[in-house]
Amino acid sequence: MRLNFELDDRIRLRVSKRDFEKNEKGYCTMKKYLCWSMVLVLLLALSAGCSNGNNANDNETAPNESAVNNQEEALPENFHAEGFPIVDNPVTLKLMGMKYPIQGAWEDLQFFNVLSEKTNIKFEFDTPASQNYAEKKNLAFATNSLPDIFFGGSLTPMDEVEYGNQGVLVPLEGLIEKYAPNIQKLFEEMPDVKKTITAPDGHIYALPKISTIPRGLALKAWINQSWLEKLNMTDIPADTEAFYELLKQFKEGDPNGNGEADEIPFSVQNPSMLTTIILPAFGLVEDGNKIGVFNDKAEYVPLDPKYKDYLTYVRRLYEEKLLDNEIFSHTQQQYTAKGKENKTGVFVAAGPFIHVDITPLESVGYPYLPPMTSPVNDHKIYPVSTGIARGAFAITKENKNPEASIRLADYLYSEEGAKLVMMGESWEWNADKTSWSFVSPIDNREEYRGGKITPDAGGTILPYWTWSKEAMAFAAKENNPQGNYFNQVTNDAYLPYGVTPFPMTYFSEEEQARLNVLLTDLNTYVDQMNAKFITGNIGMDQWDEFTSTLKKMGAEEVQQIHQVAYDRWNQG
Repeated sequence: MRLNFELDDRIRLRVSKRDFEKNEKGYCTMKKYLCWSMVLVLLLALSAGCSNGNNANDNETAPNESAVNNQEEALPENFHAEGFPIVDNPVTLKLMGMKYPIQGAWEDLQFFNVLSEKTNIKFEFDTPASQNYAEKKNLAFATNSLPDIFFGGSLTPMDEVEYGNQGVLVPLEGLIEKYAPNIQKLFEEMPDVKKTITAPDGHIYALPKISTIPRGLALKAWINQSWLEKLNMTDIPADTEAFYELLKQFKEGDPNGNGEADEIPFSVQNPSMLTTIILPAFGLVEDGNKIGVFNDKAEYVPLDPKYKDYLTYVRRLYEEKLLDNEIFSHTQQQYTAKGKENKTGVFVAAGPFIHVDITPLESVGYPYLPPMTSPVNDHKIYPVSTGIARGAFAITKENKNPEASIRLADYLYSEEGAKLVMMGESWEWNADKTSWSFVSPIDNREEYRGGKITPDAGGTILPYWTWSKEAMAFAAKENNPQGNYFNQVTNDAYLPYGVTPFPMTYFSEEEQARLNVLLTDLNTYVDQMNAKFITGNIGMDQWDEFTSTLKKMGAEEVQQIHQVAYDRWNQG
């Protein structure tokens, strides 16, 4: 056995076993005893020499390793780990984010001015227009012309993986553990969030927006109330056959009362909405890449036999003109115009007032189409959003103040910070002191909110958590009755049956590269074939050929890649 003595990690002295030979009584022989004494003297001399070499005073004792490790890490100068301001002397951070037309110049928005005053952090802004943002963002990465922070940066999962691996984006989990109690609270209360924003290498490179306001978690179909009243109908369909009968009555009963057969019983803005409204009745849900998870198994949904049942049903609606025959060609404006002209019976919109000619207040109590069952599926399911939008906040390698930056973000995940993101300081308490209202000097509240208050208006995805009781109270009946109704409908009718088609996982660079190759052609082919099946251009007897082609194009490999990513996410 060999004994190693390490001195200041620079001098190593090895003493072998034979230098310590012992007699049968266990004592060193005289010959070896002299060796042993010399070794001890040498060790003491070397130790003293190393101490002098380190400029230590003779009377001082060098700290041992345990003492060094137990010392608290020194905080950066000009920085407070708690309280406000975050820094004593102002620092400037350059932010890059996506700007929408409704928003005023970010440097003039109340949100940033209040945030700067509270934290003592100043901001410079690089805010490309939304239609050009992706190109500008990619150019910033490619040319190393980086901001300190991508704020409202809409980073893609691939951005996070690629530029995180390259060291361009800073891992955030260590900073969060030290300086971000609100984000840690979020992780504790919503464990899936941390799993969802953790890249395959175990690091967190970007923070999300978390929206727990119910009405935004499920896309809904609404039933024209005036048509129901005209036809003296009170029953709301609970399955696909009852829905078919409702549409037939809408087609044949002249419910808009103009004496013309111009009614469109059921319309959607685009065919993908059919997979949200109708496909779940057949026991299937899918994400944007046509992937679903059933009993922990990833599935490319168009391969499922029940998908054929779904297409057969939609084809029936199309052939009988119960489904708008222009869903593959009309524009959003044309779709909305049909509703405003009272030609649409069942339609999809965030709220009924968006599509039909009623006021927002008249949306309260408006009938909705609930999740349905079908002859091949007797349990209700419905696709719902996680409420997580990734890529909202990331720190780059150019940032000289990462501690201050994470504290800045952490504030926005507090109740006070979330309210600042949503409303700035343009709000007031109601008489009951338990709820509050946004104060706007103009009728168009969103126009004022985006133009003067916050980039949260218009669509920029900002880092914050709409979890607070105060934020939820904003949707209370006395403040926002239609919003409160939409929350109630979502909570009562959709969320009890809600499933996420596929979790927001990350793929490795290799996995993503392969998916990019496979999915582009696969999904284009499925969309084309869906249109042919639904419109009757090809018969349902070609189903087997369709699924065989999907497999040849790599649909099963897509399933396998998603299964690996899902298992990785599920273990996180």
